[in-house]
Order: sequence, then structure tokens, then C-alpha cells
Amino acid sequence: MIKIVIGGQLEKRSLYDAIKQKHLKCIQIIETDDELESIYLLQSGEVDYYIGVCMTGSGGALGLVSSILGNDITFTVSSPVKISDKSEVIRQLELGKRAFGFCSFSLPHSIDLFLVSLDEYLGHINA
Repeated sequence: MIKIVIGGQLEKRSLYDAIKQKHLKCIQIIETDDELESIYLLQSGEVDYYIGVCMTGSGGALGLVSSILGNDITFTVSSPVKISDKSEVIRQLELGKRAFGFCSFSLPHSIDLFLVSLDEYLGHINA
């Protein structure tokens, strides 16, 4: 079971709903209203991944994570000018990235992309 905590500054309910609609039994979503608690859950290993949404995909989504845990674990999946492709997301997972940011404008597509990439990545490491 993969545990994902939802953080960031915007669209927490939309993000939660988008993931739940996929009916992925292998993902448990952890909700919290406290951004610091979300980061603590990631830092302590109680969750596997952190995902957040803001207007840019990095500032409000990943800013606090970056300042506390460092930039080396964060990756912006989508920004107002770019949406990463599946191979890039998988590569970032392989590099050990654990916190992912999404731009609110591209949320439905980019969260689907992330979930497909995560599924493929997990298939590779569990094979």
C-alpha cells in the first residue's frame, strides 16, 4: 500500500477527488489541514509521497517542503508553461523524488499522468 499525503495551498479536495475517482486500491490518501504535519509525515516515513497544488506547481505546492526537507526530494510535475511527460516523472521517481507539485490549471491531466507514472514505476521496482 502506497501512502500519499496531500499538501499544498490549493485544490486539496479536487486532488483528493481526482485520485479517488481512479479507484486505486494500492493507494491510501492521507488528509491533513496542517502543512507542517504533511511534511512531518513525509520526513518520518509515515507516508511515501507528498503531493500539492498551487498556481505555479512549485511555490505554494512545494515551497515549505523544499525549505524544510530540501529541493533534492521535490519535483514540479506541471507548471503554467509545461507539463512533464511520463518518462520524466518516472525518472524523477527513480532519482528518489518524494514530493510532487502540480499547477492548478492542468490538474486533471497532470494527476492522471502522475498516477500512471507511479504505477509504472512501482511495477518496475516490484517486479
